[in-house]
Amino acid sequence: MKKTVCFITSLLTVAAFIFSGCGKEPSSPEPIVGSGTGGDLQLGIWLDDDTFRISAQGLVSEKHVKKAESIRHEMACTAAKMVAIHKVMNAFMGTNSKNIKAEKTGRETFRGTIRNGTVVEETFDDSANTCQVIYEVKESSLRKTVEKNQPRT
Repeated sequence: MKKTVCFITSLLTVAAFIFSGCGKEPSSPEPIVGSGTGGDLQLGIWLDDDTFRISAQGLVSEKHVKKAESIRHEMACTAAKMVAIHKVMNAFMGTNSKNIKAEKTGRETFRGTIRNGTVVEETFDDSANTCQVIYEVKESSLRKTVEKNQPRT
């Protein structure tokens, strides 16, 4: 079990470095989670008090573009799921509930578990070798738990 957690944490860390871009740091902290159902799915939206959804994209690296479509599809969609998990961990920072534990261990690294997250939709673009996923996390009173642990801005 310990090896599995360590392996998943390592994969998330690698995904964070691969998919993170260089950019200007915001001068003031911005909320990560969109409020209401009209929010941005890239940042995450609440469907109800128990359900959170977020969108993420994964891609196939240049050295793998000549592989079979099924392999590229699997690689891109796995990468997208890892990015989605990373985004959820970032959005739920400080949360410690029955199924979710998320804590920051460094600037771009996280430790924790999400036991009830699922990919509800995935779309693979063969021409661009990318996969777009919509990842959903469900737990009773999840919104209340997450907002209780969010730092006040």
